[in-house]
Amino acid sequence: MAKGLNLQIFEMKEKITKVINDSKMPIAITQMALFELSSQVNAIASQTIEAERKAHEEGGKEDGKEIYKD
Repeated sequence: MAKGLNLQIFEMKEKITKVINDSKMPIAITQMALFELSSQVNAIASQTIEAERKAHEEGGKEDGKEIYKD
């Protein structure tokens, strides 16, 4: 059985916390690193959303047929 999403998120946060604690870096440096990572994740999320939107729109135009109706 695959792990649930909530458990996966919990485990990921635990691992990130462990890496931060093990690095023993000053909090200001940790903050800068996390901000940079957060910015990168936000950019990837935006790209992913745009790609999904484009795929959805292109799928809706297939052979001039609607995929679904409200």
